[in-house]
Amino acid sequence: MPRANREERLKPLWPDPESFWQFSGEAYGEADVAEACLEAQDAFGADVNVILLCLWMDTRGVRVQGDDWANLLKTSQNWQRETLKPHREKRRALKGQPDYETAKREELALERQAQAALLESLEEPPLQHGAADSLMHYFESIGADISLFHPSA
Repeated sequence: MPRANREERLKPLWPDPESFWQFSGEAYGEADVAEACLEAQDAFGADVNVILLCLWMDTRGVRVQGDDWANLLKTSQNWQRETLKPHREKRRALKGQPDYETAKREELALERQAQAALLESLEEPPLQHGAADSLMHYFESIGADISLFHPSA
């Protein structure tokens, strides 16, 4: 399908990169969201941008369908391995040094590019579903044992 037709068809269903970036900033700023995202990143190797996309989907009652989960995970893994993780390690090593804030701004710009790439990887319109389905599916797909965060009583 030509790119222009695909974008028009998906426009009402998926966020554009700017809307997703704005949503991410708002969601990440909510109480405990940043901490939970970073804990999932450190404990399971989760991609915070995929978590935020799953949150966006779950708030709208939609989820990725078909091969798009594989596309999304492949894009995420490539960005994490090739770009974000090495830069994150560089930034963390600079903590307390003059170049730390510059590295932090650069990392944020890279995160924004990664979000656009994630959206670009989606080809099919989303399916309707119940709340929290996308986030649970993502954690299952990366082998995360989320019971560690919510032990049963």
